[in-house]
Amino acid sequence: MNLWRYALGLLVIFSFLAFALANDEPVKINIYLNLIIEGGLKFIYLPIYVIVFLTLFFGIFIGIILEHVRYIKLRNLLRLKESELRKTKLDLDTNKERFFSEEEKIMDMLN
Repeated sequence: MNLWRYALGLLVIFSFLAFALANDEPVKINIYLNLIIEGGLKFIYLPIYVIVFLTLFFGIFIGIILEHVRYIKLRNLLRLKESELRKTKLDLDTNKERFFSEEEKIMDMLN
């Protein structure tokens, strides 16, 4: 299984390298934040593969952060439901003791 994972990883890396070597022309990137602050438009030139890789890694990073937040929410919800279940079981046990007759208590202990 690990061998297939490494082979697939190498295939992805080689495809990224082939994409980078085929697309090395610079692209003009306008920075509009500078337009708001200083009133002028700034720009930089980056190869298109750098833009694609940065966008890809930024998307993966945002996805990891969002999934981690979802995991924390689900874990907290699970803790809340477990505490409610414990309280309900405790209430059930106390009600069993109060309302069972002696014969039912003996039968309950045998089960």
